Amino acid sequence: MESGLFHRASDLERAFLVLAGFTDRHTPVPSSPDHGGRVEDLGLALDRMGLPGAEVAACHQVHGARVFRVWGPAWPAGDGDALVTTVPGLVLGVRTADCVPVLLAGPGGVAAVHAGWRGTAAGVVHAAVEALSAATGQPAGAFRAALGPAVGPCCYAVGPEVVDALAHVAPPEVFVASTGVDLRAVVLHVLASLGVAARIAVPACTACDERFHSWRRDGRAAGRQAALVALRP
Repeated sequence: MESGLFHRASDLERAFLVLAGFTDRHTPVPSSPDHGGRVEDLGLALDRMGLPGAEVAACHQVHGARVFRVWGPAWPAGDGDALVTTVPGLVLGVRTADCVPVLLAGPGGVAAVHAGWRGTAAGVVHAAVEALSAATGQPAGAFRAALGPAVGPCCYAVGPEVVDALAHVAPPEVFVASTGVDLRAVVLHVLASLGVAARIAVPACTACDERFHSWRRDGRAAGRQAALVALRP
C-alpha cells in the first residue's frame, strides 16, 4: 500500500457495482458529526474514492448495535454504528482508530459498520447484515465484506471482561492470542457464521503502522480513518 491513497476494497468493487475503501492518516477525515466535524472536510477522500462532491451519511458512533437505513445525506443519521442504503451515489462512512471498519456490498445495496469490541459483542455486525438483507431482499450469502485497518492481537492486550463479552459471539480459541485479542478474527467468524464471504482488505495493525491513526498508540491525540462505500451512481 502507498500512503495517502484510497486503499480500495477491490474484491467488493470487482463483484458489485460499488466504490469502496479506506483512508489512512494522510487523508483528512473530519471529527464526529456531532462534535463540529464538517462533511465538506471529506472532500479529498471523496475525490480519491471517485465520487467528488457526493452526498454522505454517517452516524454519531456510540459502540452499540443500532443500524440506520438511509435514503439521503445525513450528518449525522443519529446515535448508532452502522448504516445501510440502496440509493446509488450516496456514500456511507464510518470513522475508526483501532476498531474494525467493515464494508458490506451485495446486489442493490451497501453497508458500513463501525465494529469496536463493545459493538461487536452487542451484535452490530449481525444487525448490519440483517438490515442489508431486509433492504435489498437478498440473503446474507449474496453479500461480501471487506475489513479495513484495525488494531491487531500484537497490540491489543485486554482484560477478561472483554474476552468474556466477545465469547458471546465467537469461541475464544478463534480470537485469543498469546499477546492479545484479534478483533478482526471475531468479525470474520460472525460473518462466516452468517454465510457472508469476507476478507481483510487492509491487514495493517493500526497501533503498529504509523500510516494509520490509533487510539491505543496515541490516545486523545489520535485522529480517525474513514471507511467509505457507495453504489455506483
